[in-house]
Amino acid sequence: MVRSTLAPTMVGGSGVVSEITTPPNPAKLYSSLRESGYSNPAAVADLIDNSIDNHAHTIRIYVEPKSGTLREDNTRIIIADDGMGMTSDKAAEALKLGSDTDHDPTSDLGKYGMGLITASISIGRRLVVLTKTLEGDLLIAVHDLDTIYERNQFIAELRPANEEEAALWAEYAVNSEHGTIILLEKCDKLNYTIAAALITRLKKHLGQVFRLFIAAKSRLGDTFESFVTINGEPVYAVEPLMLEEYKDYIFPKTREMIPTFSELVEDFSIDVPIDPSEPALGTDSLRVRVVTLPQLGYGLSAELGVNAPNQGIYVMRNQREIAPSQTLGVYSRAQDLNRFRAELHVPASLDKRIGIDWTKHRITPDQALQDILRQRLGPHISSIRKAYNRKRTETTTVDHKSYETLIAKKAKLLSLPTVPKIERTSGGNKKGTVTPKGTDVQREGRSDWAARMRDRCEFREAPMTASGPLWDIDMHGQKIIVTFNVDHPLWVRYVLDANKTDGSDQADVLELLHLFSYCLGTAELSTFTEDEMWERLINMRQQLSNNMRVLLT
Repeated sequence: MVRSTLAPTMVGGSGVVSEITTPPNPAKLYSSLRESGYSNPAAVADLIDNSIDNHAHTIRIYVEPKSGTLREDNTRIIIADDGMGMTSDKAAEALKLGSDTDHDPTSDLGKYGMGLITASISIGRRLVVLTKTLEGDLLIAVHDLDTIYERNQFIAELRPANEEEAALWAEYAVNSEHGTIILLEKCDKLNYTIAAALITRLKKHLGQVFRLFIAAKSRLGDTFESFVTINGEPVYAVEPLMLEEYKDYIFPKTREMIPTFSELVEDFSIDVPIDPSEPALGTDSLRVRVVTLPQLGYGLSAELGVNAPNQGIYVMRNQREIAPSQTLGVYSRAQDLNRFRAELHVPASLDKRIGIDWTKHRITPDQALQDILRQRLGPHISSIRKAYNRKRTETTTVDHKSYETLIAKKAKLLSLPTVPKIERTSGGNKKGTVTPKGTDVQREGRSDWAARMRDRCEFREAPMTASGPLWDIDMHGQKIIVTFNVDHPLWVRYVLDANKTDGSDQADVLELLHLFSYCLGTAELSTFTEDEMWERLINMRQQLSNNMRVLLT
């Protein structure tokens, strides 16, 4: 019960403290939670968390209808498992927001007791749960938002199942003796209108999120038997690090496209205080696995997702992926790091340090943890960048110096993005700045003011395929680096081909390209600072580039 204590008031000549209860409005609360940002695949993954926490060995998902158009009145998503099932008391608790059920923090995937309700209502208004323990009766629970909205109360139905509901159990149960079946109905918040599109996306998302569970719980033999299926078809592991140890669990056609697997560069653990402000809580370990993806051709890179949106650090909590392709403040996303991938394994005891939110989908590590990761990952990131830059330097065909000089000359008049700095306090209590070892990020101190006016920008060229972006933007220290895609039809037509003729218009085109890309790039770096925003920006650039390619070819 939430209480609000009011100031003492005079009643009958004596001071009395008044207390009021402040329960939330059920209809408004549920309406707000439905807009929590869940995608349909993320919601299904959170429901599977409950099955795994309940010791399921097999999970079967059904999307009905299996093909055609999905509508609110014809769609049902079913998740069946062979876990331990729930007693009446446990089922009643699970239907609450913020349920208080027993959890093992060392292995369980749930955290706040919000998953069953918030995940289900993000897809449909009606949740039906059929559950049975080994020694118990078959129970049914119904959580219907239409009823909650009508009566504006936190209510649900829980009772023994009738014959019709027992028949439904017999049809979908993984094990007739125990387990749980979840049915999502009145699906009015589907992100997909075509069944095949939803099924394909579910397979990919669940295969990546639960890849370690698929490798641990699935059976290999003449045919692959995954511990999770969708409409009877196995869900294969999606392995963003491309490590050979998982080759038997990934989709066979994907495995055939990989000519060579990744090189595992580092696999190390870091002891981290659970709470720096409370040393008595002790420490726990982060595990970090770092790989360099194989060097692939442009076609294979596109097919296998070796690109800017997929580069970075994949955060795993209790063996389950909670956040893909993150920068975590360790580096800036750029084209030259497409082959950089890492896994960060976080125990639940470090949830506070990693900054996990209640949806388990967004994380914000504290500054001290960012510093540790930057120090350990910096040399590897720097090595990949240097190798990439050596390769693309060889392709330079245009003299960019004049444009670099023009921009540097007017740098004081330009609005430029802020260089991220990390303040440290020296022994003499004087604040300075540092350069993390092995990285390209320069942190300036007071004595470096003169250097700030040099090397403001650099233009480069690199092959990024005809369907790639027209240019890529990056920031190293205070230097803005623009890399033009020499394969793009616009560059080929107006720069390379123009150079083969008289080149009379080439100078104007080159000046426009250099100045426009620089100005737009600096605006992007100043405006789009979050990972999620940066991913949208990359997608916007790609769409712009694709439309330009279509118009020019």
